[in-house]
Amino acid sequence: MTDKQEDIRSRILEQASSYMFRYGIKRLTMEGLAADTGISKKTLYAYFGGKRDLVDEIVGKSLQDVAKSQNELLANTGASSVEMLKAVFLPMQRLASQMDRIFYEDLAKYYPDVCKKVQEARLKRMQTVAEILSDKLDTYLVRKYGPGIISNLIITSLSSFTTPENIVRLGITPVQAIQLF
Repeated sequence: MTDKQEDIRSRILEQASSYMFRYGIKRLTMEGLAADTGISKKTLYAYFGGKRDLVDEIVGKSLQDVAKSQNELLANTGASSVEMLKAVFLPMQRLASQMDRIFYEDLAKYYPDVCKKVQEARLKRMQTVAEILSDKLDTYLVRKYGPGIISNLIITSLSSFTTPENIVRLGITPVQAIQLF
């Protein structure tokens, strides 16, 4: 891909993600996206076969960016457990702050397989949280029941509380879900 093609692709993704995160996936049209990006529909379809391709790309890239940021922050081996937990949650909170609840509703309703990828990535991050807590905390519960059980409780609590379905059901924003937990 040439620099110009890469620039057009980046503009499309930036415009599409900004719109979808704010107004939902359903309201985004390929015609509207082409107009907002200043390209023809034909050009848009040359880069992305349809809305589905855009959703896959945007969600996949968002998950990769969060994981990369978290891994960079977690690489600080001298960090305290609180700093390590912040390293896990801050990138998620930054991404969630860009998204309105309607994005989650549309993702769950129209793209359940992509929603499943989000949940799998979230579960992986929650396992990291559980590992941090079980490794760093020497609490009565960890000593009594073992890190495996405590980790499982944490993972179950975090993963069930922060699902797109619960965010919608509770009427909270993604950021509120992260902050509440």
